[in-house]
Amino acid sequence: MANRLYPPTIENTLPAFYGASLEVPFKMNSTVGKDSIEGFILQLRSLTSNSIVINNLTTNNYDIEQGVARFLLKDT
Repeated sequence: MANRLYPPTIENTLPAFYGASLEVPFKMNSTVGKDSIEGFILQLRSLTSNSIVINNLTTNNYDIEQGVARFLLKDT
């Protein structure tokens, strides 16, 4: 488990999606080394009710150079 959390920067976006997968763009935090990334965790809340829609979905499918993490949603 991570000792510290460095959230990604998602500029000028309001996430909306459908289907079985989601690609989340990000920009690396300059205080984190590329070799220290082990994966990503996704938590989504409803914009209107602030209730959790997806809680702690993990992935190891990411591309640091392109700045994208890919999550499979069909089992959530």
